[in-house]
Amino acid sequence: MPVPSPVGVTGPGFLFQISDTSGVNYTTLALQKDLAGPDATMAKTDVSTQDMSGRTRLYDPELVDPGTIAGTLIFRADNATHAAMFANLKIGQFLNYKRYLDPAGTHYLSGSGFFSKFAPKSPVGGTQTADVEFQTSGEAIFN
Repeated sequence: MPVPSPVGVTGPGFLFQISDTSGVNYTTLALQKDLAGPDATMAKTDVSTQDMSGRTRLYDPELVDPGTIAGTLIFRADNATHAAMFANLKIGQFLNYKRYLDPAGTHYLSGSGFFSKFAPKSPVGGTQTADVEFQTSGEAIFN
């Protein structure tokens, strides 16, 4: 039974592009259903002491974890970007990325990382999807 071709909709925060191995040419990861991140967090150290005045903790900032970009794709085994993503996951190659933050494509985060998760789901009577995670590494640049 043929699978109907789903239509991808670009909306705010939905456009995620990855580079080829040259790091210069970018391709949109096709058929994104939803997308979140990168969920950057800063580690902290509790520097409170028992002899402090008051009862409020004190913290010092530490290193920033640049986070992951995670989402769900409407997965198509015959889609070239989906096949390239799975191939990248097997070898762990660093790629550059652009994570667009507005529908006009004027503001985006850029950096590098690698695919760290690919989990296809095949529901009975539904659309085949795949949960995907892209581990960012190093500082993200706001453009």
